[in-house]
Amino acid sequence: MAMILIVDDSSILRLSLREILEASGHEVVAEAEDAEEALEMYRSHRVDLVTMDIQLPGKSGIEAVRMIKEFDPEARIMMVSSVEQRNLIYEAIKLGAKHYIIKPFTREKVNEVIKSILPESLVSVPTSSAKETSRQTSRDPDADKAANNSKSKTAYEKIVDPQAIGLPFDVSIESGKIIFTLYKYVTEHTLPYMVGCLQGLLHIYNAKYVIVLEKVSVSQDAALLPIIDFIRIVRSRRGTIAVVAEENNQYIVLKSKLNTEVYKSVKEISWY
Repeated sequence: MAMILIVDDSSILRLSLREILEASGHEVVAEAEDAEEALEMYRSHRVDLVTMDIQLPGKSGIEAVRMIKEFDPEARIMMVSSVEQRNLIYEAIKLGAKHYIIKPFTREKVNEVIKSILPESLVSVPTSSAKETSRQTSRDPDADKAANNSKSKTAYEKIVDPQAIGLPFDVSIESGKIIFTLYKYVTEHTLPYMVGCLQGLLHIYNAKYVIVLEKVSVSQDAALLPIIDFIRIVRSRRGTIAVVAEENNQYIVLKSKLNTEVYKSVKEISWY
């Protein structure tokens, strides 16, 4: 088991990495959103591996690598990059980074790269993996058929009915557009479900997204920031996304943070 520090300013991508790492038997000992915090967390914890996003607010991930390697020349660092940032990976490797993964990453790729970086004593396989494999191979064929028949739905729709467990959001597909609607106040209990859903939607490419915030309060940072984060990630991939804020204060806040493609009603979206 390795002790791992995740450095990324995206809460969605930090959660995605954490789930993969913990499912693989490792422990995430800390998270950081920028270079300065990354160095502080590295100094404060026993860390076997750092996952480092290249694009960070303020000092870049490249500079964060330099800072950590100056503090500890033996630090093991894995870069996390988008395709557009691939040329920067080599700069990080020159500074001492060990390897890299490209977004969107898969569980298999993350584990493959980590295995190449860590000593064998720190690479662990979850004890439940054999049982999980057994469950998958002995699954009911009728269940497989039902799953195949629902390929047109989003991953979220396959797993859970939001109304059934009281979630404050819904996901639907309308004429090829993925509609994420938030219709109730987000609580501490339901926030992880919302973040997980947005995380899953990031794996759907070439889609048009519409985020609809009905007249509910999502002014608290815990709820609004993951939504803004999701929109910025889609935009960074040159994807198509719009957000509808029916409540005036929310519209003003989102307009100031996102600038474009913010509306007060779906009817205003030209490509809808």
